[in-house]
Amino acid sequence: WTGSIARTNIVGMLVQGSTGNVIGGLSATPVTRNVISGNRNTGIDLAGTDNLVQGNYIGLNAAGTAAIVAPDTNPNGVVVRATRNTKGGTTAAARNVISGFSVGSGIFITLVASNNTVSGNYIGTTADGLSNVSNSNGVLVVGTQNRIGEAVAGGGNLISGNTTGIRITSNNTPGNTVVNNVIGLDPSGATLGNSIGIDTSGPFTLIGGSAAFTRNVIAGNGTGARVVTGAEFTRIEGNTFGFGPAGEVRPNGTAIGLASVNSVTIGGLAAGAGNIIANSTNAGVQMLFGANNA
Repeated sequence: WTGSIARTNIVGMLVQGSTGNVIGGLSATPVTRNVISGNRNTGIDLAGTDNLVQGNYIGLNAAGTAAIVAPDTNPNGVVVRATRNTKGGTTAAARNVISGFSVGSGIFITLVASNNTVSGNYIGTTADGLSNVSNSNGVLVVGTQNRIGEAVAGGGNLISGNTTGIRITSNNTPGNTVVNNVIGLDPSGATLGNSIGIDTSGPFTLIGGSAAFTRNVIAGNGTGARVVTGAEFTRIEGNTFGFGPAGEVRPNGTAIGLASVNSVTIGGLAAGAGNIIANSTNAGVQMLFGANNA
């Protein structure tokens, strides 16, 4: 076994009606790591609750350097069809690397899935985070009240090198949160952009926040955050656009783009709610049509 050639299953792992399972483990070595790659439909299909997926390579070879994807398919890395599942964790050992789904999504949280957490992962990169192995969508969210990133130390994801980093789609998806992530950079702070960092049409989405460990660093992307029809009452607050974590200049094309959407709030009056928006090569904030945005 070389861990570099696809030996295709339809689904790598199916968890259906089963709870409290652990897929992978806390190890920075191959001892407990699964390599779940080259499958025709889905790497991991979670249709049970309270499961934990951590420490795996999903979509990559055993070295974590390149994709293994079955040919002529539209696969996804992890598909979530239930509640209260966690992908990743707050330590490097818990990190999943989910990459190489160039015509699918690294993580797909479906319409029936709610209250799931995605934290501490590398999505769209090699295992070291320094090169892109793109997903079409790093994370695709169609369910409600899911968390992309956690507001704790180590709880953010690195989501870089994808066509779209995070896509929240349809007006049936209220109340999702995106916090504490690095979107468009590598771990050193160098540019490893997504074409679009965050793209939401889901209402009541929260991107960032004013509390500790809620700020997203969104830099090096074609568009940092795109908010479109359906995403009414979205709030974008406390984020940094156009700088790296250590203050490196890392431009987005357009930092925040609003299109035909109403009642979106950018920033706020609370301490820490203001965004830093700088170094954009196009617009810092662009509003096309829509009304009652602030």
